[in-house]
Amino acid sequence: MTKAQHTPGAWRSYKVENRNCFEVVTVDINPLMSPDCKTPKAHICSVYAQHFDGCGATLQEAEANARLIAAAPELLEALRNLMSVTDENHPRWKEAAAIIAKAGGK
Repeated sequence: MTKAQHTPGAWRSYKVENRNCFEVVTVDINPLMSPDCKTPKAHICSVYAQHFDGCGATLQEAEANARLIAAAPELLEALRNLMSVTDENHPRWKEAAAIIAKAGGK
C-alpha cells in the first residue's frame, strides 16, 4: 500500500456559524479522552452554498458535499483494502484502480 500524498485522515465537516459555508478539517483524537473528543487540527477546504446571486449549491447540497469530502480518506483506504482482497479479474477492478490513480493525481 502506498503512503498517502494528501493530508492524512480522519477528516470531519461542520457548518460555519452565521454563514452558508461548511469547513472540512482534520481531527486529532486524544487517546486519553473519550473517542468522541475531537479537536480541529488542519483546514482542508471550505464548501460554500448559494451566493447572494442564487448561484451555486443549496445549503443541503453544500453540506452533503462537505460530508463526502470529509469521508474521502476513509473511502480511499476502504477501496484500497477491497482491492487487496479482490482478484484483478473482478469486473470493477479497472474502475477501482482508475479511481485510486485519480486520487493520487495520475
